Amino acid sequence: MDSHFRQILVAESDPHLRQQLSAYLSASGYQVSEASDADEALHLARRECPHFLIASEKLANGNGMELCQRIRESILPHYVYMILLTEQEGDNTRLAGLKSGADDVLPQPWDHEELLWRLWTADRILARERRLSELAMTDALTGIPNRLRFTEALAREFERALRHQAPLSCVLIDLDHFKTINDLHGHAVGDAAIKAVGLLLSSHSRVWDHVCRFGGEEFCVVLPETSAEEAVRWGERMRASITNLDVRAGSGSVNVSASFGVASRDEGTRSVKDMLARADDALRSAKQAGRDRVWHASWRKDAGNHSQGEVARAFDPFADKQARDIMMCPIITLNESDTVATAADYFLRMRVNSLPIVNDVGLLTGIISEKDLMILDLVGDAWKTPVRQVMKTNVVSYEENTPARIVYEFLCRLTIRRVIVVHQGKPVGVISRGSILRWFGNWGEIREYLPREERLASEEFHHRRSKSLLVEWVQRLATQVSELQRTVAMDEFDFVPSVVDHATRIQELTNDLLASTQIHYFAAADSVRGIPPLPVPPVVSSPETPDDASRR
Repeated sequence: MDSHFRQILVAESDPHLRQQLSAYLSASGYQVSEASDADEALHLARRECPHFLIASEKLANGNGMELCQRIRESILPHYVYMILLTEQEGDNTRLAGLKSGADDVLPQPWDHEELLWRLWTADRILARERRLSELAMTDALTGIPNRLRFTEALAREFERALRHQAPLSCVLIDLDHFKTINDLHGHAVGDAAIKAVGLLLSSHSRVWDHVCRFGGEEFCVVLPETSAEEAVRWGERMRASITNLDVRAGSGSVNVSASFGVASRDEGTRSVKDMLARADDALRSAKQAGRDRVWHASWRKDAGNHSQGEVARAFDPFADKQARDIMMCPIITLNESDTVATAADYFLRMRVNSLPIVNDVGLLTGIISEKDLMILDLVGDAWKTPVRQVMKTNVVSYEENTPARIVYEFLCRLTIRRVIVVHQGKPVGVISRGSILRWFGNWGEIREYLPREERLASEEFHHRRSKSLLVEWVQRLATQVSELQRTVAMDEFDFVPSVVDHATRIQELTNDLLASTQIHYFAAADSVRGIPPLPVPPVVSSPETPDDASRR
């Protein structure tokens, strides 16, 4: 029989017995360390953490039972199986040895074959214990270590880095908008994304790195011997690789991105708790800066007196915005007494697929859609039917002061395409998926004309550029109207497709103009409110070459 666990520490004060026992165990294939007293044995056990300890009951500077108890109280990387050798026989001695923490008690003089068989039995116990420990510290979905093992690894590496004054970095990673993936594609696709990211992180890490699943859609990585700059560079490579992942979702695929928070050990990091808190703070900053990016905890030191709210305002299109800020208005409504024919006429002329219904005092009471008309038997007097008889009353509406992000997340989760914005029960606007996409585009367009520090610092720029963009949209709209006029004036048989094309563009530009007026207004309002410039993260050098990666 062959043992999987080879390291044995022999604690025996008698040099002759110690040498005899060590020689026999070495001849049996074990790697043996020796200790002549209790203090030396405890020091070796904590430093080397052997698989087995064979200790004599009588030791210099103590005894075997006390040694077993002190080892059991120590925090070690794995379980140590301890055999106590005692010269006294009897149940009381054996019971005392087991109470002290020993796994087995063997009388002296010990029998060579019996000792070997007891070690082989212990080998099976250790194998089973290690398997259970691995299961307890392994994430079932990804197969990588879980949060418990990460915590132990970080504590161990932090102590080692502190002792040797070596660099150490910690990275927290969170998949962006993961709830949306689950809601739109199902939890099976979400699980596939988590597994793919876990495999990617593991395959692109060194053998001495520690990659773990922190919980949910979060991962954590311990990078020993890694400086802040190297950790950020590693994070940038991983971030780019995650965006290129091909996560299958039915016949298509799902795009995945992640935010990275990096913290490194320095004079301000006094404990593992501090390091984790700084990494979590950096991850939060990465999310507030727009997600899909790497942020190091030290970059926040340049923020001076800037608050988290100011960071969010600069990078989050929904920061401090309410439903009224992103809605499209004015809104077309029908009265409950209006007929189905009136509703159909609006659908055909305005090219909308649903309309809110109000009562005589203007309060929202329902909604009617093209589908509601299609299922009617539209013959005879059906066209004269009041819309109150066919409308749906379960209309989704939000008060105008509702945070914009709540509306956005609602439209992401459900199949409903648009919601009504109300003021004291009266419809004042509408927010649709299309209008939110326009909001994203317009918000980004304003903020991409200058470098970050300039566009945040220049108050005059905001006002000037927002006004010029509005003028540009009006000019484009006027151009399309002129083109439509020329097309209609042509004496050609097949001019209809061109008319439809120009009319569609006019409608799109009109929607853009309506949706963009408020974003430009608030861009100018930001400058009036005097939002100060924010810190710019250091420029990270280009990704490592393969040679650089191999040296890390």
